[in-house]
Amino acid sequence: IQGKFIERFQKEAKSIAQLDHPNIVKIIEVGGDAGIYFIAMEHVEGLNLYKYMIKYEPTVYTVVQIIKQLASALEYAHDRNIIHRDLKLNNVIMKDNAHPVLIDFGLAKAREADSGLTISGEILGSPSYMSPEQAMGTHVDERTDVYSLGIMFYELLTSKNPFYDKRGYQQTIWNVLHSEVRSPRRVSDWVPKDIEVIVLKTLERETEKR
Repeated sequence: IQGKFIERFQKEAKSIAQLDHPNIVKIIEVGGDAGIYFIAMEHVEGLNLYKYMIKYEPTVYTVVQIIKQLASALEYAHDRNIIHRDLKLNNVIMKDNAHPVLIDFGLAKAREADSGLTISGEILGSPSYMSPEQAMGTHVDERTDVYSLGIMFYELLTSKNPFYDKRGYQQTIWNVLHSEVRSPRRVSDWVPKDIEVIVLKTLERETEKR
């Protein structure tokens, strides 16, 4: 493992370990031994949010409650200069089928710890949940998480990811960069108009509009 990666990993992991929020997984230890570096976190029992969605088909009210809790967790992390950068349904565990817990901060980035260690132009994250700026490998801030949370919101309401393409990674990235988001109400007509407005606001291509 390259030295700069280890330095970045340790800085970011130690920043993440300071987070203490009911909707964020707790980090127990950050360390390394014999060239193997690790983050040990609490075990959270439950289905991930994708499997929860498939099994329970949550109502609009339930979806809104889930998103509110995740938004609170992200606001808390952002206030402490932590950006997740890999938000997706599989990175949320539904504890007791009621409390979403954000996991896998492995790609998170502590802005204050960024001392030129991030490789320019690198693309990290899951393609169908990326913001346009993340897909292009350019600068990201809190608004990239807002965008990804919006995709999760959209998917929970409609059971459809607006950008995923079964043809593969490249086509999915093209969709993120160029395709227009289909109105949630055109996919699921039971989505309330005011909720649709919020979802589409998070999915504005220009960061300053989110």
